[in-house]
Amino acid sequence: MIIYTQATSEQSLLIQLNGHLDAESNLVLKRKLQDISQQPYECWVVDLAKVDFLDSAGMGALINGLHLAKTHQVRFVLQNPHPSVKMVLEIARLDELFEIWDEAAGATPGVTPNFDPVLLQAA
Repeated sequence: MIIYTQATSEQSLLIQLNGHLDAESNLVLKRKLQDISQQPYECWVVDLAKVDFLDSAGMGALINGLHLAKTHQVRFVLQNPHPSVKMVLEIARLDELFEIWDEAAGATPGVTPNFDPVLLQAA
């Protein structure tokens, strides 16, 4: 799992994930979100366009992120989920829990994924 982050404004942080979000990588995301929670952002946008696999542990990491965001009064948004990930979210009915922005549906909020990455690799 590779995680790229970029502040898109003073209030928003784009978190772009690349790879599988599963039992092996979920702790990396949890640690990164814990670190981010100490920063003064009002919105975390988690881009899932390059996440091609999501299992129950990965779903747990996203739910944990949502709860962490709510604890810090931060908006937590999933953006552009890969079709296979979107299907998993829908089957698990997590699309009802999360705010999801989908570029294909025309709901992208003008956040660009072109940026210099800060990499965090799974051990």
